[in-house]
Amino acid sequence: MLDVEDDHTMYFRGDNNDPIAFVSVNMYGNPEPAAFEKMTTEITKIFGEVLGVAPDHMYIKYDASMYWGWNGSNF
Repeated sequence: MLDVEDDHTMYFRGDNNDPIAFVSVNMYGNPEPAAFEKMTTEITKIFGEVLGVAPDHMYIKYDASMYWGWNGSNF
């Protein structure tokens, strides 16, 4: 799933003149730390190319959980 919120005022270092992003990634299970590193590389690349957000103007937060519900039951 992806939710992109446009025209939302955010400040980075007290400034809102440049594109900025806060990315929250929720993963199922207990992935290896290398998976987060790889995903950060890809997210940074995509947000730079598509949205024009510089790597030093975004934060990416990861959460992993063993407990997800879908379609009336849990995984």
